[in-house]
Amino acid sequence: MESGRTNPTVKTLLRIAEGLDIDFLDLFKTF
Repeated sequence: MESGRTNPTVKTLLRIAEGLDIDFLDLFKTF
């Protein structure tokens, strides 16, 4: 597995995923 250091795209996706996780948690709380 390549580390985020060698693939900046992975880091960007991880950051986006983190933001989505927060949104998903908020949505779950609403439901």
